[in-house]
Amino acid sequence: MKTQLFVTPAGHCPPAHFRLAANDVLIINGTEYIPVSQDEYGHVLARRSDPNFFETFSHEELDKYLQEGSVEYRPNVLSYNKSRLSLTQLYHDILDLPQRARQELLIRKHWCDSFLIEENQKKVSRSDASIRAFVARHLASRIAEQRGRGRHGSDDIKIEHPPAPSTLRRWLKIYELFGLEPMALVDNYARSGNSLSRFPAELTQMMDDHARQYLDRKQPTIKIVLERLCQAVRKRNKALAAEGKAALPMPSRRAFGLVIKRLDPFQVYAARNGVEAAKKKFSIVRNGLGVNRPLEVVQADGHTLPLSSLMAETEIWESLSPEAKAQIERSRLKVSVVIDVATRCVLGLLLVKNVSSASSIETLRMAVSDKREMARSLGCTTPWDMMGTFETIITDNGPEYANEWFQMAVLGLHAEASFPPAGAPQLRGHIERFFRTMHSGLFSRFSGRTFEDVVRKGDYPAEENASLLIDEVWQLIVRWVVDVYHNTPHSGLGGETPRSAWLRLSKLYPPRLPPDPDRARHVFGLDVERPIANHGVRVLGLNYQSLKLQELRRLKPNSKVRVRIDRADLGHISVELGTGEWLTVECVRHGFDGVSARHWMLAAERIRRRHADLAKVSESAVFEALAEIEGAARAAEARAGIESSLLDRKSIAEFERAFAKAFTFDRGDVELALFDDLPLADGEVSSNDGSSAPPAEADFAGSADHDRWRTRGTSFMED
Repeated sequence: MKTQLFVTPAGHCPPAHFRLAANDVLIINGTEYIPVSQDEYGHVLARRSDPNFFETFSHEELDKYLQEGSVEYRPNVLSYNKSRLSLTQLYHDILDLPQRARQELLIRKHWCDSFLIEENQKKVSRSDASIRAFVARHLASRIAEQRGRGRHGSDDIKIEHPPAPSTLRRWLKIYELFGLEPMALVDNYARSGNSLSRFPAELTQMMDDHARQYLDRKQPTIKIVLERLCQAVRKRNKALAAEGKAALPMPSRRAFGLVIKRLDPFQVYAARNGVEAAKKKFSIVRNGLGVNRPLEVVQADGHTLPLSSLMAETEIWESLSPEAKAQIERSRLKVSVVIDVATRCVLGLLLVKNVSSASSIETLRMAVSDKREMARSLGCTTPWDMMGTFETIITDNGPEYANEWFQMAVLGLHAEASFPPAGAPQLRGHIERFFRTMHSGLFSRFSGRTFEDVVRKGDYPAEENASLLIDEVWQLIVRWVVDVYHNTPHSGLGGETPRSAWLRLSKLYPPRLPPDPDRARHVFGLDVERPIANHGVRVLGLNYQSLKLQELRRLKPNSKVRVRIDRADLGHISVELGTGEWLTVECVRHGFDGVSARHWMLAAERIRRRHADLAKVSESAVFEALAEIEGAARAAEARAGIESSLLDRKSIAEFERAFAKAFTFDRGDVELALFDDLPLADGEVSSNDGSSAPPAEADFAGSADHDRWRTRGTSFMED
C-alpha cells in the first residue's frame, strides 16, 4: 500500500505559538513586560514598570522578534517561592553555583525525588525504619546499575554517602516548603529556617493538622477548613485565657492557604479525586505516559548507525578503495535524538562517533532552538519549526545523561530530568519506535545511487571520502525526518502526521519560549578561566572588551575570572562579575555574530596554511576565509548536528597553543584605542612594549615569544 504524505507547501511557515506564565518576564527590545493574557491571535503584555500600560503582540510579531534576537525570556522570576528564596540566597541562578555545590544539590535532589516518588506510591513513610530500608534498597540499585556499566577488574564503584533519616527528612521539609524548588536544597537556604512562620509553634501545628483535612474525597473548600481551624483556635484561646496565658492569633485565609499550597500536589489531587485520576493528571505514571501538550514530556536516547553495514548491501561498496572501506568500517556512528511525546516530532538530532555529556547537551540545545534556517539550508521543503522549552525529559541511566553537566543544563531550563528504572522501557517506548521507523523508512531504502555523487570524488583521500559519506548520511537523515517522517500519518497519533499534531496542539497548548541567546549561552555554554588584561578577555584568539570589564580589572588585578562561551556564537561571551552576576561582553572584532567556534577554527587553519610566511594578516583575509568556508560551513554549520561541531576545553587549549604564534592581523584602518590609555590596575605589571598583562600569561603557558605577538590594539589576537 502506498503511503500518503502530507507535505507543507515550500516557503509556508506558520508563526510559532508559545505559552507565557504569570510569573514570567519577557524583555522585547529592552522593555520588560509581564504576561496578561493570550489567545489564538497573540499576547497582551503589560509593562513591568507600569502595569496599567498594555501592549499587544501577535504571534507573527513575537516570532519575528525571536528570530531577530530581540527577545529575552526570563521564566518564573516572579514566582512566590523564588522571591522567598531571594531573601537569603547568595546565588540567583542554579547555574552559578560552584561545582561542589552543584554536585551536592544534584545528590540531594535525587534522594528527595526518589523518596517522594515511592511515598506517592505508598511504598515508604517518613519513619526512621522506613527511610533506612529505602536508603538500603536505593543504594543496592545504584551499585547494581554502576556494575552493569563497567567491566570486571575496573575501578572501584563510587557512591555518595547516604543521608541519615533525620537528614533526609530535613531535606524533604525544606524542599517541600519552597514548592520543590531545587535551589532550596543548597545549604545556604536550608540554614535560613522557615522565614514564613511567625506564628507560635502551637498555632503552626494546628494549621498543619487542619490543612490535612483539605485532603478529603468530599473536597471541602479552603474556606470551610479555615472555619474549622478558627473554631479550634477560639476554643483553645478560651482555655489559654483561663490559664492566664496569651491568646493565639487568628490565622488569615492567605496564611492558611500558603500552608495548604505547601502540601504535595500529587497527594492533594489523589486524596480529593482518587489515585487513578491523579496518575492521569500527572505526566509520569507507572504504566506509561499521560501526555497531552507539546513539550510536556520529551524523550532522549542514542542509536548506533553502522555505516559500513548500510553501504555493504549496495553496489557502490565494491567501487570503494580498501582504504576507504577500512575508514568507513571504523565509522560506527550514533544518532543522538530528542523526540516530543505528544506529537512524535523530532526536536533534536545529532550525528556523533561516541555519545557523551557534550553530545547530549548539544542535542538538548538543538531541541529547544529554532531549526528553520538549518532545514532550509539542507534543502528541506517543510519547515523544522518545532522549538520551545520542554517541561520533563526522560532518558536512560547512561553516563551521557546521568552526569552533572547534563542535569544542570536541564535544571537551567527550569525543566526536570527523569531516569526511569531499566525495567520500565514503556517510559521510553516512543523514541525506541522512532529508531525502528528510521531503519525501515530510511536506511532500508539506501542504494548505490544514494552515494553516487560522493564516490565520483574518488581522488579524495580515504578519510575525506569517508567523511563525505558521513556528511551525505547526515543530510539524508535530516531531510527524511523533516520532509518525510514529520509528514507521514502516524499510528500512535490516530493517523495524524507529527507535523499536523504539532501545529494543532501548539495552538491549543502553546509551549514555553526557547531560551534567549544570553540564557542559551548560560545554560549550554562552556566555562573557562581567563585573566582580564588591557585588551579585555581573550578566548580562541578573539578579544572581548567593555568599560565594565576594565572596572573589574582594576578591582581584581592579576586575577582570573570565569568566562562562559557559546560554541555556536562567538559574537558575545559572559563574564562573571561576582557571585551570581554576569556581564555580556561583545567581541572587539565585528562580524563574529553567529560564527561558531568550529567555523572560526576552520577559517584560522585555512589562514595559517595560506599565510604561514607572513607575520601579519589583513582583516580582509580573515573575513575572506570565513566567507570561503561559508558554503562548506553551511554544510558545517547547517549540519550543526555532526560531532565536529562539539568543542571542549581541551580543543580550545590545543587551538590556542597552536595559533598563539601563528599570525597576527592588522585592520589597516583606524583602531579601537578606547582602552589603550587606561592606567594599570594596582599591582598589575606592564610588558616590554607598554601593554598590560597579568604576569602568569595563563592563556598560552610556556610560550617564550608571546610578547612578539603584541601590536597594541592592532593585532588580531592582541594581548
